[in-house]
Amino acid sequence: MVQVFITGATGYIGYEVALALRRAGHSVFALVRHANSPLAINLAHSEVAVIIGDILKPETFSDIAVSSDVLIHAAADYSQFDKVDNAASEAFLDAVKKSNEKGGKRKLLIYTSGILVYPGSKDVSTEETATDASIPIINGRIGVEKRFLTATDADGVVLRPSFVFGKRNPSFFYDYFTQATKGEVYTTTDLRWLRLPGTR
Repeated sequence: MVQVFITGATGYIGYEVALALRRAGHSVFALVRHANSPLAINLAHSEVAVIIGDILKPETFSDIAVSSDVLIHAAADYSQFDKVDNAASEAFLDAVKKSNEKGGKRKLLIYTSGILVYPGSKDVSTEETATDASIPIINGRIGVEKRFLTATDADGVVLRPSFVFGKRNPSFFYDYFTQATKGEVYTTTDLRWLRLPGTR
C-alpha cells in the first residue's frame, strides 16, 4: 500500500483514478475545492481522505504532498489552465525537495496531459513524436510535461489520454452540448482533433 495525493479529484479523470486507487487498497488523499460537492461527499464515503484546498494555494496541501509516495496531477481549469498546471508542478517539485531533505523515499510524479500536444497528422503518434505548442491552451502543458519527465530526484510519468468518456458522460461531445444549453460554449478555429490518428 502506498500513500497517494491527487489533484482534480472531483474531475472526470481524477475522480475515477482516486476511487480505483482506494479500491486497490491504497491510502488516497484527494484535493477538492468544495467539501459539500456531491463528488467530494462520495469520495469521503468511499474512504478517500478529502483535503479542502486550492492548487494555487499550495500551503493548503503541502504537508500531505510531502508525506505522499505518489503525486498525481489530474486537475484542469480551462479558465486559467497554464497557471494551475504550473502551480501544481511547482508544488509537486517543492514537495519532492522537502521530502528528500527529510530522507523520504523517492516519489512517483504523474501528470495527465493529453493527445492535443501532438500535431495533427495522418501518421500514428508515439512517445517519440515531437509535440506541437501551437494551440495556446495546450502550450503550457508541454512545459509541465518536461518538468515532470526531467525531474532528477523523482520518477516522472506523463499520461496523454485521448478523449475520455465513460460512466459520467455518455460521449465526448456531451459536455459541449450541455455547455451550449447554458450559453457557455468554448470555440476554437483549430479543430486538429478531427485530424488526429484514430478519430473520424
